[in-house]
Amino acid sequence: MNRESLKSFVQNGKIIFDRNDENVLSKRDVFNLAHAFGLWLKEKLARNETNISVAVGTDVSEISEEIKDVFLKSFTNDGFLVFDAQRTFLPALFRMTIHQNVTGCVFVSVSDKDSTKISFEFLTRLGCICDDELYEIIDMLTYSNKKIDLIVPDFRLDSNLKHFAELTRQRICQRINSTDFSRPLRSLKFVIDTNEGIGSFVVDKILLPLGAEVVEVKGSDAVVKHCRNVCANAGIIFDYNLKNITIVSKEYGLLTREAFTSLIVQLLETGENEEITVLTNYKVSSKTIDSCSTKSKCNFEIDLNENSDLIKRQKYLNENGVNCPLSVMDRGYCCFAENYFLPDPVFTLFKLIMKIVSLKEDGKKLDYLLAPFYQSSGEWKMKNNSFDKKGYASTVLTALEGHFLKDSRWETTADDRSVHCKADEFDFEILNDNDEFLTLKINAGSYKTVFKLLKEIKDFIQLFSSLNIDEIEGVF
Repeated sequence: MNRESLKSFVQNGKIIFDRNDENVLSKRDVFNLAHAFGLWLKEKLARNETNISVAVGTDVSEISEEIKDVFLKSFTNDGFLVFDAQRTFLPALFRMTIHQNVTGCVFVSVSDKDSTKISFEFLTRLGCICDDELYEIIDMLTYSNKKIDLIVPDFRLDSNLKHFAELTRQRICQRINSTDFSRPLRSLKFVIDTNEGIGSFVVDKILLPLGAEVVEVKGSDAVVKHCRNVCANAGIIFDYNLKNITIVSKEYGLLTREAFTSLIVQLLETGENEEITVLTNYKVSSKTIDSCSTKSKCNFEIDLNENSDLIKRQKYLNENGVNCPLSVMDRGYCCFAENYFLPDPVFTLFKLIMKIVSLKEDGKKLDYLLAPFYQSSGEWKMKNNSFDKKGYASTVLTALEGHFLKDSRWETTADDRSVHCKADEFDFEILNDNDEFLTLKINAGSYKTVFKLLKEIKDFIQLFSSLNIDEIEGVF
């Protein structure tokens, strides 16, 4: 495969390809790519050729294991000190660059258990390398005819996952004021779904040894159900290769996006009135912003470009004097500056445990922080961006009246300034606020009904392109 063809597989700091596609990377391509990575490390990071060391780790899939063998052979052929990091996850692998002075690492993984999509991620002490650096590596490709199958890989086994778990246990023990020093989490209970991935080590090597009670289940519905049944402090869902985290509340179930964002920001340890910037790749509601500014002054920087590298932006802000301790990406990717800007669910869980313990000391539970996002009534403003504000507001209300009249679940009434819908268990109204805004108000018997109505109304009202519905989209 030529250089330009290989560059087409670069996506957001990874090389991603489908094993079932025609244009798949061959064993030879992987071998040559590993060699190019070594050349790049020599040029960028190593003072001489004798101090290059590399580590290769994988998730728990068999496909990743097969590809890892090719990397090990290529690095052996280049005469490097090679570590087989075995089955691990990216932050634990990265720690080898810090604690063992490894020059560079490769992480081979798939997105889920049955996926045929394979990704390569490359690490140095500075973190995950970006697209531009991957292009530099690919430009260094040479085309070897070495007989790969005849190479016997020479490597050292490394239990980096074991060391990472020990480090995390120590961090928890040092931070929790407990009379039981060996099992400080004895009073905590979690329901966890590891998605049959590497996240099982969090249960076996971190939570259980520290005394936490853990109920392992499969599927988000089961996590929600058992959180309530066993009165868990929280439910946790890890993805297969441990890159994102979903948090489940005993009282409210799977968190909405605005509740999740608010909770993650409140895990930060900030000073009184400290000004911080948080990056997201999704819209943030004013309720989230207000909840995050009760102690520190929290500014949100939002980048909706799906090709943007938020971690690169986060590093840039901090290097240029902007205090940006956190970036939160859709689907539960959380990167803390204090944790080398890595998407690390284990570190997020550590921060969550600290918050649960802190709340417990004050006689409160995690749901205390989440309650403002789960009310039986709510109000959302939609800015009217039309040039003809009066005419557009009237058009929208007329269309809404016609739409709601078709639904037999409620009784619809309207005048020139509002549309009102009423049923036995709820009512909602959309008001024209001086032609500048349309304001949606919902009153219901439960937050679940509020969310259900909000989603239904959003599905219709998003058709009006001159209405800004960021406040509603920020909820979900």
